Amino acid sequence: MEHETLYDGYRKAVAEIMAKAAPGVNPRFGPADAKELRILHSLELPASIAVFYEEFAPDEKLGVWGIERDCVLLPIAGIEWYTSQRLGKNLKRNRYVVFATTLSGDVYCFDLDAPSGNGDVPVFLISHENDYSQSSRDDIALLRKSVADSLLVFLMDF
Repeated sequence: MEHETLYDGYRKAVAEIMAKAAPGVNPRFGPADAKELRILHSLELPASIAVFYEEFAPDEKLGVWGIERDCVLLPIAGIEWYTSQRLGKNLKRNRYVVFATTLSGDVYCFDLDAPSGNGDVPVFLISHENDYSQSSRDDIALLRKSVADSLLVFLMDF
């Protein structure tokens, strides 16, 4: 998907998320700052995902939202934190990056080694109850649940 078209898709998804927010929940999105851009670069996210976070990064103070999906979309600092913790670190070793969580602690991940033809990567739900320290990509593939073909699809279905 071209950069402008992808940007417009993300803009529309953010507007819909904000419109669907529960009373009293005020999700905020905005451009990433210089520190957040360095974090994004270090995560080796594909350009199709970086576009979203560069322009529409969730605010760090963003609370739980998207209750229909039981999901918390992490700000960039949250993605960095999860990547440094045991679960996120073990998944990152196998090229999965945690970007959202469920209320029960399971994680939504980008699979960086499964790009589609347009440069997007799929989103999977992975349980927090397994120890992935000795797991291979094949082991994780047996346990993960496919959620969306791309971040944009994930956000549009939010």
